[in-house]
Amino acid sequence: MPESGKDKILEEWKAFAERHGGRYLSDELSFSDDAFGKVEVPYKAWKVTIDIDIFRHSVAYVEYFTRLRVPFVNPERFRLKIYQEGFRSEIGKIFGMQDIVLGYPEFDDTFIIQGSDPEKLKELFADEELRSKLLTDRGFVLSVLKNEGFFRRSGAERVDVIEYEFFGIAENGAMLEAHYELMGTILDRMCALGATIEQAPAKEF
Repeated sequence: MPESGKDKILEEWKAFAERHGGRYLSDELSFSDDAFGKVEVPYKAWKVTIDIDIFRHSVAYVEYFTRLRVPFVNPERFRLKIYQEGFRSEIGKIFGMQDIVLGYPEFDDTFIIQGSDPEKLKELFADEELRSKLLTDRGFVLSVLKNEGFFRRSGAERVDVIEYEFFGIAENGAMLEAHYELMGTILDRMCALGATIEQAPAKEF
């Protein structure tokens, strides 16, 4: 990517972070031209981290994916994974989880849907606006992941991570805003269904 193009993107990221009372953090330890750093912004009680995931097929063929991650209190160990067949070759089905039909034909026909609680998933995606936004995006993976340490916490809380990763780089404020709002909608829906609570996980370090 030309340095001038990357500089423009980072200016958009910094402006987005400032608008939402967050911050942009550069990747000072990386000397790679692909290093974008990350944005951290609050959404209600939570912290949304936005960065770039790089998938290298070869030296000449590199794909970029924008990733939003939020650590959250997960008392029921709720799990979900939604993606299109063929999106990201390394993505496979979650072991032990069944494919779920939600009852919305276009959504069911477009995505592979898995989760630990089929009824809660059906309630989560009963929101027509949420389904519409996801159908517009298409090239994404939405997951609730076991906390493997990239958002470490101490204490007795059950903390996991919700991650939304989509194809390409969020190049401007409009793209960042749209996906930030989408993540907020998902968190609000999960709260309403009792899959989480509006509370930041304690003791971040």
